[in-house]
Amino acid sequence: MIAASFLLKLDYRNAWRIFKRDRYNHASPNSAQTESVCAGALDIQLAGDAYYFGKLYPKKTIGDPIRPIVREDIVSANRLLYGTAYLTFTLCIIGMGVAAWL
Repeated sequence: MIAASFLLKLDYRNAWRIFKRDRYNHASPNSAQTESVCAGALDIQLAGDAYYFGKLYPKKTIGDPIRPIVREDIVSANRLLYGTAYLTFTLCIIGMGVAAWL
């Protein structure tokens, strides 16, 4: 996902920095892995406190509030998702070709 952020001309350096720092800032062991890369690549802050059934639950944030979140960030996050999937698919095809050749 970090490589895809580089190819898509997003902030891949910040994606790597936030990934290293915030990848465990979620109750789920897997959620913050990709969420931290996305937050870093888009220069936004995700997660944080949440309300459930009217009660506030304090939670850690992921990323830095470098800029406010805007509607277009949904498009950018989708581009990052599809760019990551395309890159992974391409690398798998290349890997299978190399394995078949050997």
